[in-house]
Amino acid sequence: MRKLVDLFCHVDDFCQAFLPQWQKWQLESGERKRNQKERMPESEIMTIIIAYCLKPEKPSLNITPVEKAELMTMA
Repeated sequence: MRKLVDLFCHVDDFCQAFLPQWQKWQLESGERKRNQKERMPESEIMTIIIAYCLKPEKPSLNITPVEKAELMTMA
């Protein structure tokens, strides 16, 4: 659990420095029209994604070839 808190602290520090510059660039370049509040802070979302990617065992999708073919035709 402590490693997750440490990871969050590092990601949050990064977001505190990076996001204001990125948002300023988006507004100047016209890529972002409004500053809408997100449901979760970016640092929390990034921490979840990084922690999942660092996880040694990821859940696998146990689907049959027929189910896989059906999913591919739906896309």
